[in-house]
Amino acid sequence: MGMIELKPVRVKAGLKGDLVVAEGRWGSLSVSEPPEMGGRDDLPSPLDLLVASLATCEVFMAKMIAAKLGLKPGSIEVEVEGSFSVGEGLREASIVFKFSGLNKGEAEKVVEMVKSLCPIYATVAKEGVKLKEEIVVVEESRA
Repeated sequence: MGMIELKPVRVKAGLKGDLVVAEGRWGSLSVSEPPEMGGRDDLPSPLDLLVASLATCEVFMAKMIAAKLGLKPGSIEVEVEGSFSVGEGLREASIVFKFSGLNKGEAEKVVEMVKSLCPIYATVAKEGVKLKEEIVVVEESRA
């Protein structure tokens, strides 16, 4: 797979009371500070959005890569937990890739390609964030 040049991404954000509203081509999203800093627990914080960006990008990339390899996973899930501190940013992240419908070798090949192609993963990895990865292959339930 060669490099795919993506369009620039533009988001505008501004205060709306105690929240920040982000607007993009997709509409708007209310964002709160983390609860530890006095924010609301029922809205995403910028930290949640960063971790969600990594998880969702990896799912989309895994789906695309599996298709290019002729693989048909039953399901693809990625769970990311990030540890942050003020002034340092994202210090470490634990990433669990969970697949059904693939064998361990196929899942490992997909994940290696995800790590080399996912733009969010590349951004985080370049910053020297400690990344711990796990690959889990589960059997598909037969109904």
